[in-house]
Amino acid sequence: MRFLSSIRVLVTLLLLGAGAVSATTAEAAEQPSRPGFVDSLEPSNRAEVARVVVGREADLVVLSAGWVEGFRTGMNCIVSDGNIRTGEIVLVDVRLNHAVGLILNRPDDSGIQSGNLVTIKTFSVSS
Repeated sequence: MRFLSSIRVLVTLLLLGAGAVSATTAEAAEQPSRPGFVDSLEPSNRAEVARVVVGREADLVVLSAGWVEGFRTGMNCIVSDGNIRTGEIVLVDVRLNHAVGLILNRPDDSGIQSGNLVTIKTFSVSS
């Protein structure tokens, strides 16, 4: 029994030493300090318009992304087609992989269409 615990301690020390060597190698190569898979875990805060539902009282926009991508109920979002802003929506229903937004305003010359990019509206404060 004592022999097995000694082997466990030796293996643990070897693994810790290997981790320290790989950490210094990564720092020397100036690689990012976090693993690459972490970027895929962070929400992109972006979606595409899947479809526009025209109603009598209001028009709705169905998004291709939802809670997983960082969208939350009540958020204001900007809809754009390339560099052209096509409108603004407020999210009224957010599910895991899709969301629905209510169109707040739409410029007269262009409209929101399928494939438009939706990003969360952010505010910047300058001092």
